[in-house]
Amino acid sequence: MISVNNKNSVLKKALASSLIILSLSACSSNTLKIAKEFKETPEVSQSNMSNAVACMGSALKKGNSNNAYVFLIRNLNDGTVKDSVYQDSPLSDAGRIQLMHILSEHLQPYVGLVTDTFPLMFTQTGKEKLGLNRFGLPSFENQQAFMQSYSGIIQNARSAKRLAPATNIVPLIVSGSFTRFDTDNLTQVGSGKNAGTRSKRLAEDEQDTIWNKASGQIDLGRTSSAKAISLVINLIDPRNNLVVSSQSLDLIFYRDNKTFRLRIGIGNGYYGISKSKVVVEGVHGAQKTLIDAAALWLINKAYGGQTNFSSCFNQAQKRMTLSAMQISQIDKASIAKQTAIIKKATKREKRSTQTDKVKTTK
Repeated sequence: MISVNNKNSVLKKALASSLIILSLSACSSNTLKIAKEFKETPEVSQSNMSNAVACMGSALKKGNSNNAYVFLIRNLNDGTVKDSVYQDSPLSDAGRIQLMHILSEHLQPYVGLVTDTFPLMFTQTGKEKLGLNRFGLPSFENQQAFMQSYSGIIQNARSAKRLAPATNIVPLIVSGSFTRFDTDNLTQVGSGKNAGTRSKRLAEDEQDTIWNKASGQIDLGRTSSAKAISLVINLIDPRNNLVVSSQSLDLIFYRDNKTFRLRIGIGNGYYGISKSKVVVEGVHGAQKTLIDAAALWLINKAYGGQTNFSSCFNQAQKRMTLSAMQISQIDKASIAKQTAIIKKATKREKRSTQTDKVKTTK
């Protein structure tokens, strides 16, 4: 009979040997290392609107605008979801901060100021002495005190720049909302190409070699999808509770995917490579581009009457400074011109065909 101690020792030896065999047959490891330095260095945020807005800021420095404004950015919220603390969306909530940054970066104090905190006098508080009255208007005393405090800053800055005093200092409230963000794709397209070769079929008297068994295949593919996002921006004169100007901006942004696969087989072996490249125009990048475009529209609307910004815009950016009616008029005029050109071309063709018929009859 085997004692209990002998049984335990046998079991321990068997267990140890089985663990050794398992460790030799399958082994894997994971290493996690936190990098102390990042590969990329932070850069100044840019969009395809940034150069145009910077050009407008430079033009304002050189210009002699008699108008000066105090910009009060009230909100730039996400209007695509219900206004609730329990409701969230992919859109960023920092639109107001971004617009404050862009305007304050490119406006000089002798032409415009950007406030940090939105004044209580332009909000509905229920007390007419502190905020808006029942007609949505601030009290005359609050208006006077507000304009005196900010006009002193502007006039001192103009005096230091040796500019004439501003003849018109106006407070302007900026209010906006993202009114559209597509969850479904606006468009989605894809295409692919492939080619390949099979193993060679041998003739009756042909010897088989490794190269006769060669085969290969190549695949190329591309997919693209697009979504749309919209921003409505309003410019309000708080002294009269009136919207003085408004603009709606749309932006389509894309996600492109390219794939490449190659496979070559020789004999019983094969070799393959694949490559995929995905370029994504992100949601927050689209938001920043729209906010930069809103800043471009705001600066042009406020100062475009006395400062020439035309050299700062390309054709697409210039259309953003126009109203929908102006754009439709331009489009109608261009369509009319194209129609006239087509009519002239068809008349010339008819004349040429008639002269050719006369020549043939002669």
